[in-house]
Amino acid sequence: MHRSPRFGFIFILSFLLSFSFSPLFAEQTVYLRNGKVLKGEVIKQTPTVIIVRMPDGTEQEIKKTAILKVSFKELSAQDLKAEEEKAKKQKEEQEKASKLADEEKEKAAKLAEDEKKKAAAEEAKSKRAKEMEEAKRHYIQLLLGFGPGHYISGAPQYYDNIENVGTFLNDFSAGPLHTAPVRKGKFSRTIHLRYAWNRLVVETGGSYFESSTTSSYPGTLRLSDSPLVIQNTFTTGTYPEKYKQVYGQISYSVYPNKKFDIRPIVGIQRIITNTVDKNSVLLSPAAPGGFDLILRKDNSFSETMRGTSAGLAFEMKFAEKFEGRIEVLSYNLNASSRGERGDYSLNLSNGYRNKYGVSNDWKITGTSVNLRLLYQWKYGISFWAGISAATYQYKAVNTVAAFNDNSTPDPVVLLLQAKLINGLTQMVAPEAKVSALYFGAAYTFDFMKSNKTE
Repeated sequence: MHRSPRFGFIFILSFLLSFSFSPLFAEQTVYLRNGKVLKGEVIKQTPTVIIVRMPDGTEQEIKKTAILKVSFKELSAQDLKAEEEKAKKQKEEQEKASKLADEEKEKAAKLAEDEKKKAAAEEAKSKRAKEMEEAKRHYIQLLLGFGPGHYISGAPQYYDNIENVGTFLNDFSAGPLHTAPVRKGKFSRTIHLRYAWNRLVVETGGSYFESSTTSSYPGTLRLSDSPLVIQNTFTTGTYPEKYKQVYGQISYSVYPNKKFDIRPIVGIQRIITNTVDKNSVLLSPAAPGGFDLILRKDNSFSETMRGTSAGLAFEMKFAEKFEGRIEVLSYNLNASSRGERGDYSLNLSNGYRNKYGVSNDWKITGTSVNLRLLYQWKYGISFWAGISAATYQYKAVNTVAAFNDNSTPDPVVLLLQAKLINGLTQMVAPEAKVSALYFGAAYTFDFMKSNKTE
């Protein structure tokens, strides 16, 4: 077979090249970004790594991201320094870019968080504005209530104690022993007028309490006898104790809401109490060596309290048609009172008259609680039930007592009486209480609904 000279030349050239150039490319130099230099033969590579056979025959896998450069010849010291500086610069630029990217990312996250907070604040503001709009009100309401109630006046017991002092010091021939009166409550009544406009509430009203009272005198001292004799007595007759209160107050909603309302309250109070007893008669059978006693009482007491009140009101609507109201008030009052007590003996064999009067100025503190539950029916009409209770503590500021009886007491005795009366007043200052269970109805005229209808 004949081969052309050209074909033979190419074959020989390829054979020579395979032997002459393979040593040149058998070893490569791999420059890493961390400054290390590896020498070996790149035998395999993937999109992410290369595999280098080291001079000792081992194989090492290197990530391409860690490689700065692969050279088939070893770089000079100058080129190596330049490559190192370039790698260092690239690393610094990458770190700077990474830092900048982190800052941008942090800035974007902060901006997103700020936007989120702003959106939440706007949503809360919008929600609160809606709540305040829904909580707007403009109405007038009249509320009436009736129910069993009690008025417990401290005056009878206080004046009984004063009378005991007079019995001993003024040398009365006889004087009653006193215990607490027996009381029966009567129907109490209340009226309440409210005007509400948005957050403002103005109220006025009044209450009336009455008790039917029977004084209790279980025995009578006979001071002129020796030894001391106590006669049994029986009391007949009842008398009324009356309590009247009027007030005006204003309150302001601190957090308007459609479902509930909280309002601080300030107000003025005026309370008048009155007791007149012309019905009580004491009867006592004759004791051994004694006498029959028929004694009629003629007692009266009146008092006027004036002052301020402050407290808190809480109201809540629930179950669509129900509304609960709680009101707690503290009172700071000044009062003046006048009491007169008289004993008239109707025994013809031993008649006498004892009479005394006491005038007082008081400082009074008190607390009241009112609970109401309303059911909204229709046509603006509501039905309600509630509990009302108040307690008043007295502290004497000034006391003046005067005795008038059949005897002519010594001036020294009168002075001693005045001292003891003042001291006794400080010790046994009265306490008054009122309480009632109410049932009633209310009518509400809503101006806002009226305007919508028009």
